[in-house]
Amino acid sequence: MASSDAMTLVTPEDDSLHDNDGHPYWNESSWVPFHVADRGLSGMVYFYHRPNMRFTKGGVIVWDRSGENTYDSRHYDFDIHPFDANDMYDFTLPNSLTVKCLNPLTSYSFAYDRDDCVLDLSWNGVMKPQQTGLPQGAKEWADKGHYQQGGRATGLLVLDGERIGIDCLTVRDHSWGKRVLRQMNDPRGDLLWAMAAPDHGVCVYVAADQDEDRVDHKREVIDTTGVGWYLREGETRPVTSIKRRALRGVDGRVTELTVDGHDDRERSFHAHGTPVNLLKWQAYNAIMSWYSLMQFDLDGHTAMGETTDYWPINKASRMLRSM
Repeated sequence: MASSDAMTLVTPEDDSLHDNDGHPYWNESSWVPFHVADRGLSGMVYFYHRPNMRFTKGGVIVWDRSGENTYDSRHYDFDIHPFDANDMYDFTLPNSLTVKCLNPLTSYSFAYDRDDCVLDLSWNGVMKPQQTGLPQGAKEWADKGHYQQGGRATGLLVLDGERIGIDCLTVRDHSWGKRVLRQMNDPRGDLLWAMAAPDHGVCVYVAADQDEDRVDHKREVIDTTGVGWYLREGETRPVTSIKRRALRGVDGRVTELTVDGHDDRERSFHAHGTPVNLLKWQAYNAIMSWYSLMQFDLDGHTAMGETTDYWPINKASRMLRSM
C-alpha cells in the first residue's frame, strides 16, 4: 500500500460501528462505487446505519448513458430496512445486500441478487485510508469522522442476464457522527476523485461558501482551502489548496470540470475531465446530486473518477431557475 504519515490516524476500530451519544441522527455511512469505463457504466453500493432510529438504508444502484434518473437507471434499489447489523461492514439486508469486512481497512466483499441484478464484488485497498476531516461548513455530514481510501474493485455484475466483468480503481469512504441535512443554508459541495494508477490519484472535498446569487453557474469557480489527499509515486499527502472550475449545462449538470491544487509538500496537481454518464440522485431528501463518472487527464495521465456535485434542494432549485 502507498504510505502516508500526515493524516489523522485511522485505526482498524474505525471500520466498526462507533460508540455514540444516543442522538437520533447518529449516522454511519459507506460509499463504494465501481465502474466499467468502456461501457460508460457506473454502479455503487451505498448504505447508512441509523442505530438509534433502528434502521439501515442501503442497496445497489447501476446506471449508464441510457438513463439519468433513478426511474430509468439500469437498476435502482435503495431503501430502508430494520437495523440488524452485527457491525458496520457485517450485515445482510432483506433486499439481499450482504456486506463483509475480510480484513479491516483493507479488504471487503459485497454480494447482491435481486430483480435481474446480481453483484459479486471484492474491494481491496491500494493505499492507507486518509481521514482528512471535512471542509468548513460541511460538518452536518459527519461531525466525528470521515475517511476515504483508494482501492481496486473486481468481480462480476450480471444485469438482465448479461455478465459484465468489473476491474477498476476507485475510492470508498466511511463517515460517522450526527447527520442532520435539513439546514437550507448549508453549503453545496463536491466529493470528487480521480485515479490514474494504484500509486497516482487525488481525492478532494470542497464546499462552496460564496454568495450563490453572485455566481455564474454556467462557468463557476470555487476557490477554497478544502480538504483531501494527493497520491503520487506511492506517497500520499494532505491537500492544502484547491481551485475547482466547472461548466454546466442548462439542466445543472457538469459538462466540464477542472481541479487544480497542491499538497503540503508543494506538489501540484491538475485534473481536467468530462462526464461519461449522469445520475440525478437524492440520497437524502434535502440533497440533490448530479453524480457522474468522469474521464480525467490527471497530471498528463488518463484517469477515471467521479464528481458527486451535491446541492441543498432549495439552492439547486434557485440555481436551475437562474440558468
